[in-house]
Amino acid sequence: MLQAFRNKLKSLRSQEGGAILAACSGGSDSMALAELAAGAAEIDGFELIVAHTDHGLREESGEREHLENWAKARGVRLISRAIALPESLEEEPGNLEARARELRYRALERIAHEVGAKIILTGHTADDQAETLWLWLLRGTGLRGLRGIAPSRPLHEDSDLRLLRPLLDCTRIELRKYLQSRGVTWLEDPSTEDRAFRRNRIRHELLPYLRETFEMDPVPGAARLGTQARDLTDFLDGEAIDHGLEPEHLGAFLRLNREALLTRPPTLARWAIAGALMHKGVASDLSVARILELNKAAATGKILELGEDIAALFTSLHLYLGPKDLALPEAEEIPLHRFEPGGKILPDWGDMRIGAWTLRIRELGHYQAPPESAAQAIFDLNALNGPLRLDNPKPGMRIRPMGAGGGKSLSDLLIDRKVPRHWRRNLIVLIDNNDVILWVLGLARGEGAPVGPETKSCLTLDLDRASS
Repeated sequence: MLQAFRNKLKSLRSQEGGAILAACSGGSDSMALAELAAGAAEIDGFELIVAHTDHGLREESGEREHLENWAKARGVRLISRAIALPESLEEEPGNLEARARELRYRALERIAHEVGAKIILTGHTADDQAETLWLWLLRGTGLRGLRGIAPSRPLHEDSDLRLLRPLLDCTRIELRKYLQSRGVTWLEDPSTEDRAFRRNRIRHELLPYLRETFEMDPVPGAARLGTQARDLTDFLDGEAIDHGLEPEHLGAFLRLNREALLTRPPTLARWAIAGALMHKGVASDLSVARILELNKAAATGKILELGEDIAALFTSLHLYLGPKDLALPEAEEIPLHRFEPGGKILPDWGDMRIGAWTLRIRELGHYQAPPESAAQAIFDLNALNGPLRLDNPKPGMRIRPMGAGGGKSLSDLLIDRKVPRHWRRNLIVLIDNNDVILWVLGLARGEGAPVGPETKSCLTLDLDRASS
């Protein structure tokens, strides 16, 4: 078993050198991990540190003393840390397991940085893989849920540490037999017997039932299925990227290109949307189908609520997935920005940065034809009443849209243009010295200071979307 472990660890480590941190609770799985890692360290010459974290949930558990005795006998460095759980979890026991896991990983991250380790090992086994697979099946998962536990991943999205699970091909029975052959003891965790947790019911009731009833071990097959599903989903993720369907991360939002969703193979479009939804905690085939249907014709500002706090928001170019009550990122087709009170005076010339956008300001000494795009505005410079100012909309503002033949409230214009309510306070308006709206940037041109054949000098304003 040691040789197989060494081979697996080498393949997962790749070229990563330095110390290795192994997480150990004292249970059979993590004790097997520590014992095997200690054997590999002796042969392959890397530094091994074993880390133990204790939440103090079980008084007199004996974990620390047990590990200290093992580490001393094995000549391995042990670091043990106490981690207090927030008192609020006593009122929300359903969050206890997940929160405790999160705190353990944070503690392991701190220890890894202290000792200079780039790799953290955990003792997840084929049994854990099978339990995870059944958890997802009972939730009604799609293909992504069959991926199970990853053998290698970053500790978290922005981490420089990698989490490796070299025991995913080993069953708990095999590991216990190995420990017995080495004369290594382990501690039983009473919490794994608590049937209030669904995973424990799968471990102690469902999997034994399958073994007894069908006279076959369901664990190895589940582990193989997880590996095959991971290979397939990795391939589909790569195909989605190659076809321009990889979601962009913009703050609290994920953004997908609507044209790409329409023109790429439908299977990949569904895959990309389902992956983005799963990232936001939404797992529903109905949501995927509804989004694809709306993507064909939804107007800018269309909102599809997907859950308690998540929505799909459609703009002319993009589909956003994120908090339904939060303004979209500044990089959208309509620039959004919040000014300090009083706004900002428009410079006479140059490039002005507004959030994620660039506004290019130029003065030309000859007539320019009116632009067709709302991302550009041209004014008769000599007809403007300056200084001009950029600001956010104020209650009661009115506008006379170019070519509309009359005035209307700005709020009515925004309703007509289907601008989402949560965008409106962050829109940008260009106003003159009398607070007349000349331009709602990226949306509508007012009729003030129009250009014509008699215009001698033009002020041109261009929004540069490429810089967003």
